[in-house]
Amino acid sequence: YDGETANPLRESFPELVRVLKPGGRLAILGAGWQAEGLREAGARLGLQVILESPINRKGLDVFIFVWRKADKQ
Repeated sequence: YDGETANPLRESFPELVRVLKPGGRLAILGAGWQAEGLREAGARLGLQVILESPINRKGLDVFIFVWRKADKQ
């Protein structure tokens, strides 16, 4: 949830998606301030949103995202 994690997470996102099997799922719990960037990254990489929800984790605003990679065509 540290601001220094924004770039490494954004930069690793394509690799996380690359190693997913077709139909595989990816879940990330991120800070509230990261939500928009995660949402955009998932859309840009063609992931289908399964779940997107804000969570108040002991006073810390976080978001949970779950995406699904498309099946091979």
